[in-house]
Amino acid sequence: MSSDILVVEDEHIIAMDIKLKLEDYGYRVLGIVSDGEDAVKLAAELRPDIVLMDIFLKGDIDGIDAAKSILALEIPVIYLTAHSDKVTLSRATENPASGYLVKPFEPQKLYNTIEVTLERHRKYLEEIDEIENPTHGSRNGKVGVYMDGERPRACTLIPELLDPASPQQENFKGEIIYNGDKIVQTPVDAVEDDLKPVILVVEDEEITALDIKFRLEKLGYCVPETVRSGELAVQKACNAQPDLILMDIVLDGEMDGIEAAETLMELDIPVIYLTAYADAETVKRARKTSPYGYLVKPFEDAELYTTVEMALSKHRSDVENVAKFQNKIREKSDELKIEKTGVFFVSAVTISLAAYGLLTRSMTWLEYLLFIPAMYGVLLAVVSLKKQSPAAAFDEMPFVSIMIPAHNEEFTIARCVKTLAQLDYYIEDKRNYEIIVINDGSTDNTADVLGELKKEFKFMKIVTRKPPRSGKGKGYVLNDGLELCKGEIIAVFDADARIEADFLKTIIPYLNEDGVEGVQARVRMYNRNENLLTAMQEIEFAIFGNVILRAKDVMGKNAFLGGNGQIATKKAIKEIGGWDGFAVTEDLNMSVKLIMNGYKIRYCGEAVVYQEAVPQWDLFFRQRIRWATGNLETLFVYLTKIMNAPIPLYKKINAIEQLFFLLLIAFVMVGYVVFILQIGNIMQFHFGAPVAVGALSTFAFFPSLFIGLYREKALPHVIIYRSVEYWAYCLYLLPLFFAAFAGMITRKERHWAKTHHSGYEDMDEDIISGSQTDSEIV
Repeated sequence: MSSDILVVEDEHIIAMDIKLKLEDYGYRVLGIVSDGEDAVKLAAELRPDIVLMDIFLKGDIDGIDAAKSILALEIPVIYLTAHSDKVTLSRATENPASGYLVKPFEPQKLYNTIEVTLERHRKYLEEIDEIENPTHGSRNGKVGVYMDGERPRACTLIPELLDPASPQQENFKGEIIYNGDKIVQTPVDAVEDDLKPVILVVEDEEITALDIKFRLEKLGYCVPETVRSGELAVQKACNAQPDLILMDIVLDGEMDGIEAAETLMELDIPVIYLTAYADAETVKRARKTSPYGYLVKPFEDAELYTTVEMALSKHRSDVENVAKFQNKIREKSDELKIEKTGVFFVSAVTISLAAYGLLTRSMTWLEYLLFIPAMYGVLLAVVSLKKQSPAAAFDEMPFVSIMIPAHNEEFTIARCVKTLAQLDYYIEDKRNYEIIVINDGSTDNTADVLGELKKEFKFMKIVTRKPPRSGKGKGYVLNDGLELCKGEIIAVFDADARIEADFLKTIIPYLNEDGVEGVQARVRMYNRNENLLTAMQEIEFAIFGNVILRAKDVMGKNAFLGGNGQIATKKAIKEIGGWDGFAVTEDLNMSVKLIMNGYKIRYCGEAVVYQEAVPQWDLFFRQRIRWATGNLETLFVYLTKIMNAPIPLYKKINAIEQLFFLLLIAFVMVGYVVFILQIGNIMQFHFGAPVAVGALSTFAFFPSLFIGLYREKALPHVIIYRSVEYWAYCLYLLPLFFAAFAGMITRKERHWAKTHHSGYEDMDEDIISGSQTDSEIV
């Protein structure tokens, strides 16, 4: 299958020449762009297999800056340049690409570099997948094979030599000049030999080997010796563990350079091939060993230097990335163990208490267990009656990046984008926001719908995620979108969201306060009249927003982010490491991290985001199992961390109460089951707590419910019968927690089990516009 390539080149004639060369080799050129910003947009949308990136581009973003964003999306980049200097090369090695082609280049060299890059990237993805999903457990692959420590000699690229601000730069007087294909002066004696990158030269022509050794040492590398056969290369590499091997393909002995490199793959030492032969069959054999470069003899010092530097920096980047991923996998494996331990402990305690109650017919323990959270619930209800502190307007409203994660959203994404595109958020008639839709491996018509929307809303950006990256988790999806965000404020909406035009004008001022890094909007259901289940979800979110989040805002601005309609600063998101791709409920996970970092989260009830309530019980139950799992996951993993966090006690109590909330509500429903058994004379229990304790534990459920409905302007009789319905509705929490606990015990990995959106077409637009009274709705 032909590979897709995006060409980024600001010289039109050169770009067309490259395009023709690529097509001659059978590649598919997805497009040609001439500036860095368009390169990032198109690469994110089209997901090419490789981006050929000119370093010097027109506009504010050069090729190296553009490559940084593209590489973050795990799209390999090959740099193209006609000239460079030490500063440019230093910047390039900070964002290491898979190749560095100096213009003009031969078509064969372009082909070799692309094929080697494709193969190495494929192997890299295989290694990542092997780490995440080990098949045989014997090893974790070539890249990052040293699981429990660093390599005997890790890649030691010395950025100080290339940093013009470094004191060591005084020993580096020359510049890399490609016009003459030579290096005028090179770093000499800048560091001790034991800190220089060690290179093993494998070359069967003695004169050529000595020449390469001399040139490398002149460039500042350490070359302890040269060898002339594949067998000796393997032996020396195993003993010396060099940082890089320059490997001639044709060698003395029975083992050629490619066979030697294949034997050495387990050592994770980057290889650059040297050869006078560059035929297609040789390249095909060579690329299977995932080399880091391919030098066709004869080559100039400049080409040698840049190839070695890019190989060292790229290899170091690969090792670091894999090591980070390995550590993350270990961390998440440990978290799964913590979760399972927590589930077993809570299950054991719950079963023991239930057995004790049934055997002794005493429910005194349940009365006391429910009393403290019941009182806290009453406290929240009372505090929610207090007025929130007002928001302060910005002198100049900040630019906002709106992100919409989408997976199989063909029925809802169009209306979502259209309502967001109508936002009234401008500065001097200039749109002060952007829309970024991240299509996470959709298998329906979502991509086609987005294509049509892009024609209508040209400012919209699309990020495309394909297997094996897609479907891993919503946090990963949002992190990809974060790479394209220009705004200092990030707004996240689900694909079923619909809002009013003044949404951003209303909610953004809530961020204009020291320490406030997040705001949650009020969530309502636009299809709440569809059936009883959707009506109950409207009431549920009314309680959560009008009472719980409002009270937490009053009590020190300690609200929580809730997925749809969440606003946060990019600075804070970056500081906590972005969204957790492994988290089942990434919004709750982020909220806890922000709180542990001492930040505040506000609630804005005036800004409303409308979403689709789940109208079917099976889909609803599936959604709530995911929510309960995420809640319990965060509880078990972060409980100790919250208790040890350097934040005030009231913030710790607030966070812990939030994480225990669903679990305690389940116990409340157990209490009501016991109450029904008691009054129905089905089973009699002894209640030993004072009457006041039992009464408060029983009826504390209702104040928040009444206030939540009252704030929706429901009439008195509506409040009464809806409260009874909602009480009965909450009984679903009992089987929910059994299902959630069972799922957490048996699950082996986490993934994004998104809510299905059908696209409710019979919705009355008056519900969103506000012309329909809430008493009629609720």
